[in-house]
Parts: sequence; structure tokens; C-alpha cells
Amino acid sequence: MILGIIGGCGPAVGAYFYTRLIEMTDAQEDGEHIDVLLAGHASTPDRTAALLHGGPSPLPALAKSARALAGGGADLLVLLCHTAHAYLPALRSLVRTPFLDLVNLTAKAAAARGVRRLGVLCSAGTRHARLYDRACEAQGIRAVYPDAASRTALQEEIYRALKGGRAEGGAALRNAASNAVFHGADGIALACTELSLPAACAPTHLSVWQAGQVANLPVLDPLDLLLRHIIPLFGRKIKAEEEMSRYAPWHPACGVARRPLAAR
Repeated sequence: MILGIIGGCGPAVGAYFYTRLIEMTDAQEDGEHIDVLLAGHASTPDRTAALLHGGPSPLPALAKSARALAGGGADLLVLLCHTAHAYLPALRSLVRTPFLDLVNLTAKAAAARGVRRLGVLCSAGTRHARLYDRACEAQGIRAVYPDAASRTALQEEIYRALKGGRAEGGAALRNAASNAVFHGADGIALACTELSLPAACAPTHLSVWQAGQVANLPVLDPLDLLLRHIIPLFGRKIKAEEEMSRYAPWHPACGVARRPLAAR
């Protein structure tokens, strides 16, 4: 089986996802890893701009990537950009190769962990398309969002810092998480793939300020969830956490090596 990855939205995420796939797969030699085709069309028009402001549609570029991967023999496709999932129904009508749905996978994982109100940290386009609202409703839970000011600051951090590979300490991410908790969230989803980059260097639980108390909440990293779903699906085993730490890849969003889980 061959995995087809639609990357490029943005480029660092595709590289990070493939690096993590290699790192997490329990393989002793090259041939034991998962066969991958990666399409990195960085020129794909911005999804949020298309959804909010009528900018150029990313669908033709996304379809081009999907068709190239399917034509190359991919048996399963993954779309790493959350906002691009607004175009997933159209893509499925254009390409026969099946897609995994990152948004639905995250909502299911949140419900399985007992989250009732999922704080969604995402782009303005993802919120506008109500992707997580629908996915959470299907799981019997509710999506909640930070207030407008926190969302704007997070959007600026995603576009100005993370997409450009410049770390800013993740202050907007932490503030947005705290604000989502203020609005009732009992779990957090890093629902923009760029947010998974600094998340690889952060604890798996965010400490946020809530009514004068520090509350530890589960943080769902959708890219990590996707990887843990894919590896056994392709007949491979997930490597032990302490073994993954040997590779310690550098992540452009935070500028430091990933710490082993046991050290977090």
C-alpha cells in the first residue's frame, strides 16, 4: 500500500508529517517503512482567503495534487490542511482514491477522551466553514472558540510567524487556549496544522488560567492522531516513545529539538 500526502499547505507541515511518520514507525530497515508519495504544491491558493474573501479557489490545485498521487499509485490520501477540508466533498467526487478525514478523526478522539466542549484553535477559514462544529455535533459534543481578539492574534501568529518559520514563543496559542477554557472548553484541539509544529516542543497538556486557577486540559494534536491511525492501518507498529526521541527532529516553528515524551 502507498500513502499519498497532500502537503504544501504550508510546506513545513508536509515535511514535518513525513519526518514524524518515519520517526514513529517501528522499522529496522528501509523496506519496513510505509511507501509514501508527497505532493507539496506550495502555490495552492490560500484556503482562508478563498472562503472569507472570495480569493482564488484552492480546489484546482488540491485536485491536481490528489490526481497526481492517485495516478502514482497511492491507495489512501491524507489532506494535512484543516481548512482545506472544506473542499473535501468536492475532492472525493473528483478522485476515486479514498481520503482520511482529519477533522472527523479529531472530533472522534475528543469524544473518546471524555471531552464535552472542545476548544478549537484554528484559522478563520476553518471556523467560517463550521468544519469542527459539524464534526463535533456528529459525536455528541460541542465545538467552542476563543473570543474575536484571541482568534485574530492566533491567526496573525499562524500566518506571520509559523508559516514563515519564525518562532514567537507561542503566546497567542496559549492565550487562545486560555480564552477557550474561559468559554467552557474542557479540551483543546490544535486545529491548524501549523500549530502542531510548536506543539511538538510543548507539553501534551496546556496549563491555562481559568477563574484564578490553573487547569490542566487534554490537548489533541490532530497530526499525531492521524499518524497513530495510519501506521497500524498500513500494517506497521508504532515505535515506543523512548525510541522516537533518538531522532529529535528540529522544528522550524520552535527552533529546538523535540523532547522525549517522558521528559515533558
